[in-house]
Amino acid sequence: MGIRVATSAVAGSGLGLGAYSPRSRLGLPDGQALRQSSPKSPERERWVSGWRLRRWRGAAWGVGRIPRARAWGFLAGGVALCHADVDAVRRRCLQKARSASDGYTGGNPLGCGGALLLAALSAVALAEVTVATHENRVDVAIDGKPFTSYVYAGHRKPILFPVLGPGGTSMTRSWPMVDGVADEPHDHPHHEGIWFTHGAVNGVDFWASHPAAVNPERRGNDRIEHATLVKAEGGREGVIETKNRWVKADGTEVCSDTRRIVFGGEGTSRTIDYSITIHADHGPVTFGDTKEGAMGLRVPVQLQLKDIDESKGAAGHCSNSEGQTDADVWGKAARWVAYWGPIEGYTVGVAMLDHPDNLRHPTHWHARDYGLVAANPFGLHDFTGAAKGTGDFTIPAGGSLTLRYLIVMHEGDPEAAGIEALWKKWTHGERPSDVQVDHPPQATP
Repeated sequence: MGIRVATSAVAGSGLGLGAYSPRSRLGLPDGQALRQSSPKSPERERWVSGWRLRRWRGAAWGVGRIPRARAWGFLAGGVALCHADVDAVRRRCLQKARSASDGYTGGNPLGCGGALLLAALSAVALAEVTVATHENRVDVAIDGKPFTSYVYAGHRKPILFPVLGPGGTSMTRSWPMVDGVADEPHDHPHHEGIWFTHGAVNGVDFWASHPAAVNPERRGNDRIEHATLVKAEGGREGVIETKNRWVKADGTEVCSDTRRIVFGGEGTSRTIDYSITIHADHGPVTFGDTKEGAMGLRVPVQLQLKDIDESKGAAGHCSNSEGQTDADVWGKAARWVAYWGPIEGYTVGVAMLDHPDNLRHPTHWHARDYGLVAANPFGLHDFTGAAKGTGDFTIPAGGSLTLRYLIVMHEGDPEAAGIEALWKKWTHGERPSDVQVDHPPQATP
């Protein structure tokens, strides 16, 4: 993409942002030779004159002495800064500056121009993600463009909807939140955007609870209620923290949870780092052995593997970290699962990644050909044929269970998007937005 090409131009041009070129390029001796030469030697005089000239140019133009190729890289970098990950540009420039100044033993190798520009880059890196609180939701935008909303009222669980990926593409099914979208299927009304629930929590089905459920038993008001919005902050990343109550239809509280959701973006990619901690604060809590759970999302019709319920336009593919594809992904254990396909002439995808600290990592996946993607560490009976109840997990009274997942909206297929590399970086503590992936350009339709 143009953004990535511009960023690569900075990295590949040799741009040092005011850094001194290697001595050999300027016809100067190295630092050791300078130290051994006399104070009035021609070599030292030539170096001092050049140093003064470069300092003057740096102060006047903010770029120092840079060869012509680097000047073009500087201009490309200026274009890239309008769109690309500024932290990444700054890191690459620092690396190039250190490389270009190899052997230099003097003062600041960046020069005043480089230092000024890097300071400017640091300032620009702030406030990429903004959040806005409303009566029933928190809206999240990246670089001023809508990304998603955390909706905590009007549904039987908190959901993320809409979710917009590369180019503003909708990355989840719209129904039942929005009706009338052409060619969408109207199955499973409890599949709402992105959500976390489970189908057997002390015997209560929080997964399929919905007023429009086909099964009358699922129409009862078993629900996850929003309790407190703890934090809603923007900045380099957006952060939402909440407290919630898991409540039976008769009002009995089963347990509670705290959620921390971190939103980011790099280039055209978007990420949601979703952590949830279940608290057994009303006695022991057992998450039962059922496939109906837990961290879920429903892809748009174009990313479905097949059409269902009179939908039209399914052209998607699915794969996981173990190399299994399409229908073979269901029920398998894997570090991540990804769906992708063409939407309006471009290949885009969504991947969900399981953190290695999670229960029973790598998790099993309730990943359906009709577009449900759900990480589920509990449903071992359904997924593996183990004895019923093998997957039960009980949190003792007063205890807790934390699960963490990364959801990535990306261009291209999983290989082009670097999902495996992203998983490795994320699980080693790096921010998803700091992982660099060179996306191949896509033809304009």
